[in-house]
Amino acid sequence: MRILVADDDRNVRTALRRFLERNAMWQVCGEAENGLEAVKKSAEIKPDVVILDYAMPEMDGLEAARQIRSASPQVPILMYTAFQGAVESGLKLANSYVRKIIRKDSPNELLNALESLVASIDSSCPVPPPGKTDVDGLRE
Repeated sequence: MRILVADDDRNVRTALRRFLERNAMWQVCGEAENGLEAVKKSAEIKPDVVILDYAMPEMDGLEAARQIRSASPQVPILMYTAFQGAVESGLKLANSYVRKIIRKDSPNELLNALESLVASIDSSCPVPPPGKTDVDGLRE
């Protein structure tokens, strides 16, 4: 599973890379520090999944998701955000979202959301419709 991570905070990108690559089946194939770069890299490296921060310079995560979805509708997008308002907006463009709030269960939420997206790809089913993936990986 090749993952593109887009977040304007280098420390967040590094932490996500380390966390994600603990799974031998996952590889962070690219990083972007803004939405414009995420769109460009998505087109160039063709990741299996894109993780987008909502609030980024140059282009926010919503517009980046819109452009990535337009160019590659089959690529699942996970919105990773600290902004509650972004969740409602992002649900129209992202397949799933995880709140970027540091809590004890935050890594599990991210892991479950990604595993849900991976399962949709591995089962050769169409990408699941946009919606929230809860802690148990079930759609609401």
